Amino acid sequence: MRYHYYLQTAEKLISEYQPGTPISHSLKDYYRANRRMGSTDRKTVSSLVYSYFRTGNLLKHLPATETSHASGRLPAGQPQPAGEHALVNERLLAAWFLCHDKSTPLLKTLRPDWDQKADLPVTKKLEMLAEWHGVPLDPLNIFPCHEQLSEGIEQGSYALSMLRQPDLFLRLRSGSAQGICEKLRDAQVPYEELSPTSLSLKNATRLEEILTGFKGEFQIQDRSSQQTGNFFRPKPGERWWDACAGSGGKSLLLHDLEPAVKLYVTDHRPAILLNLHKRFNAAGIKEYEAHDADLIKKESAWNEEFDGIIMDVPCSGSGTWGRTPEMMKSFSRKRISGYRELQEQLVKKVLPFLKSGSPLIYITCSVFREENEELVSALCKEGGLELEAQALLEGYLEGADTMFVARLLKQ
Repeated sequence: MRYHYYLQTAEKLISEYQPGTPISHSLKDYYRANRRMGSTDRKTVSSLVYSYFRTGNLLKHLPATETSHASGRLPAGQPQPAGEHALVNERLLAAWFLCHDKSTPLLKTLRPDWDQKADLPVTKKLEMLAEWHGVPLDPLNIFPCHEQLSEGIEQGSYALSMLRQPDLFLRLRSGSAQGICEKLRDAQVPYEELSPTSLSLKNATRLEEILTGFKGEFQIQDRSSQQTGNFFRPKPGERWWDACAGSGGKSLLLHDLEPAVKLYVTDHRPAILLNLHKRFNAAGIKEYEAHDADLIKKESAWNEEFDGIIMDVPCSGSGTWGRTPEMMKSFSRKRISGYRELQEQLVKKVLPFLKSGSPLIYITCSVFREENEELVSALCKEGGLELEAQALLEGYLEGADTMFVARLLKQ
């Protein structure tokens, strides 16, 4: 029976997963080696795997695997899977039940009584599972180090947000916004207009063929990431340094806010910078300087001061774990302190190149206070920086990533 095949395949992928690596890579490799799997097969297996990781340690007390009623191990009176000796992974089915809010063929076949309750609020589902299995199910077990969350984040709500995949967000260039929206409507792609230049779509939306004529006119960029731009405030002719540029998302945002800004970008990963060059070229950005620079190991080669510096620093990435829930599995408390130390070193490395009175924009996609407000407070106490504004961008309330941003002025 194919549904048991899906469960067994998901179990195999989960058991072979190497912590710390993207599960998406494992899935792609497996499908590449098993080309007979159709699109429905791949979609279902992927959803099972991601559902499992989304629940973190919530279901750790549930039996890993139970056999059919014929073997006497499933509770009497419960709907039984087809096949006298079929294996059913209870954790996978419970994870699927919690992460889907509509009836699905898989659950309708294997747990029809659960499928009938698929549209219940997740809190009710948790109560039902806890009563049925006779074990407590504390939502805080979903997310690691929940006691370290930044001030303002409600622990239970944040943990439960992991059970839902965040949306897909587009940032549009103002001159192309109308045409892009018309194209999406023509293709009958549902979207929500968050602002004249920002759209929200279902995460599975495939844009490659729909928006082929708008290359460089839109960026896939999370809503919270877009909102960090409210803290930039560049002026024409200013020199800005994106010191941890990655593939250039913040630099592209900065340039769209002020096209007359002079861009300097650095990152220590050549392959990532190659992607930056491609994105800049598609967006028509020709005048900029880019360098492969490891700010920790080498002294910066800049011989000037900047009017603004953006630091989207390496961090735990905990604010994006709704997209990569597998990263929760191997995360430990000590890693937060490790990132905090790195972040402080990076800020101190770039400060000498910032003009007095000019802004350092400190950004993380972390939800841990040690990487966010506590680090900012420590930097200000040491002198050299004054906090002008900071915000926790609570994307988890809006189907987006959760991020932290601070605008610090050099004294």
